[in-house]
Amino acid sequence: MANCILAWRNWIDESGVALSASSALSSLPINNLANPILAKVYRSSSSVSPTIDIDLGAARAAGVLGLFGHNLASGDTIRHMLSAVSAGGSELLDTGAVASGAQEGYAQSVKVLAASVNARYWRIEVNAPSLSPTPGYVEIGRAFIAAAWQPSRNFSFGSGEKWTDASLVAEAERSGAEYIDLGPRRRERSFALEFMSAADRDQSRELDRLAGLTGQVLFIPDPNSADLQREAILGRLKEMSPIEVTHYSVFSRSFAIVESK
Repeated sequence: MANCILAWRNWIDESGVALSASSALSSLPINNLANPILAKVYRSSSSVSPTIDIDLGAARAAGVLGLFGHNLASGDTIRHMLSAVSAGGSELLDTGAVASGAQEGYAQSVKVLAASVNARYWRIEVNAPSLSPTPGYVEIGRAFIAAAWQPSRNFSFGSGEKWTDASLVAEAERSGAEYIDLGPRRRERSFALEFMSAADRDQSRELDRLAGLTGQVLFIPDPNSADLQREAILGRLKEMSPIEVTHYSVFSRSFAIVESK
């Protein structure tokens, strides 16, 4: 098991970023990929093989890529290309067309790069035969490209994972019948880094400074996992826990991440 990864500064959210697509519905444009609300999707117009180009405006450190809130099947393919010189260039990265790996109930596809690269241009080529002829379009809720922090020591035993359900259940006093108002279900992950180095502490500080309680954070428990597309979670910090000094030059803190919808 490899050490976990955390990423939080999504370059899509920076000023000067330009997004374009070979096919887009005017009412659900490509710029929706820069909206943190996954339900506010980009949708292709009568195409199941759109090409998306993202110009970050400047070279940015990229260690992890992700598409979230999409409607792709596991066997549909995604090709990522990263370049420092041109849109559609691939001198830094070309994954080729690889299966999205998306699992039912987990509408996400995450790619961890073998090494960080400084890229300005990100091209995404999607081919989704599972969506033809019905519904006949591709939807994606959020694009994510960021530097990756991999702590020097992994999280400790005792990490937790659960689903939460915001549905409301009312019980009639006389009959005992239950009336249900359905709400969304989402995941939560909790874990602790109990042996952080000074460098790890500094990264943890930056996470709090830039993401706070509202910015999105991507947590990947094991970047080498065969079940990566179910285990990764994009969300926000549920609380900002203190960084504690446990030994000389050893630091500790806990994390709780609530999934974005």
